[in-house]
Amino acid sequence: DSGRAKEAAEKMKLTAQDLKDSNIIDDIIEEPEEGVNTQNMSSVVRDLQNYIINHVQELDKVSVRELLTNRWKKYRTIGEYIEIKED
Repeated sequence: DSGRAKEAAEKMKLTAQDLKDSNIIDDIIEEPEEGVNTQNMSSVVRDLQNYIINHVQELDKVSVRELLTNRWKKYRTIGEYIEIKED
């Protein structure tokens, strides 16, 4: 039932915020309250373009070795959990 997609995503911890909290994604790009449509498409595209350009410029300041190390660390920790033992 596609009407329950939001509920399913929440239960499976697959919402954008869950993925950000788990460090699976770096950022959440908010979309307009009314969603993306033909009236606001150009401003949405411009905002995405600016976002991408700004982040590429930031990444360009980091050495390739550091980028690779950071990527390795990030993906290495995805799915890690802490086991709590009860006495």
